[in-house]
Formats: sequence, structure tokens, C-alpha cells
Amino acid sequence: MRKIVFILTILVGSTLSSIGQNYPQQNIQQQQQNNPQGQQKTKQTPEEKAQKLTQEMTTQLGLSQTQQQQIYNLNLSKINQTSAVKTKYNGDMDAAKAELKPINEQYKNGLKTILTPDQATKWEQIKQQKKQEHQQQNQSNGNGGNNTQPQQPQGQN
Repeated sequence: MRKIVFILTILVGSTLSSIGQNYPQQNIQQQQQNNPQGQQKTKQTPEEKAQKLTQEMTTQLGLSQTQQQQIYNLNLSKINQTSAVKTKYNGDMDAAKAELKPINEQYKNGLKTILTPDQATKWEQIKQQKKQEHQQQNQSNGNGGNNTQPQQPQGQN
């Protein structure tokens, strides 16, 4: 009787062990198949990025048709300028900061002329909230908020 219980215990244990070893790999594969973020991302064109950001701003701020077109042009200009600087410095954001600062200032000034004061205030609040969420996400991912290359969405400075 003891031999049978012992053999069954070993058999069940080895079966569970082999299933357990395969589970994480299967789980990761399923997540990659089911999660669009797990799939390889296609690189967006500057126009697509500007359109996406403009659409987000339209939804959040209730932009008029005229504002939408002006914001789209402003976003596209900033994305193109930022992209050129990033390319110039091979993505080294610390080295590119000096050249990015006037681009960001020009963008902020453009927003001030296009948005109403209420919309501008609301957009600043949205940006601050996203920044806090990003920092919390970095901390929970073990980065401690010390991300050497911050990855802010285009046109959000």
C-alpha cells in the first residue's frame, strides 16, 4: 500500500512539475497573441502621430474645427522638429535637450494662441496627470522614476 501511495505521489508531482515549467512560456505566448501591446508595433508616421494627438486633444478639450486644424499643424511641426533633433543625436535625449527646449517653448506659445484659457488650463492638468501616472508606472516597474530617457508622447511638452 505504501508503495502505491509513494508511486502515485511521485507521478502526480512530476506531472505537475512538467506542467508548471511549460506554463510561464505558454502564458507569455498567449499574452503576446492576445495583447496588441505585446505585438511588434508598427512605427507611426509623423502625420499619424499628429493626427492621434490632435484627436486626443479634440476629445479632451472640445476643439472647434478651426482649432483642430491649427493644433494638427502645430503638432505636426513639433513632431517633425523633435524627430530631426532625435535623429541628429541618435536618441540621446540628454544631449538633445538644448535644441529641444526652444521647440517646446514654440509649441507652448502656439498652444496659448490657439486654445482658450480654459482649454489651456485643462490641457496642463491632463499633462500633469499623465506625468504623475508615468512616474508611478516607472516606480512600480522598478525604475524608481529614474528613467534616463523619458518617453513622453510626442507633442505633449
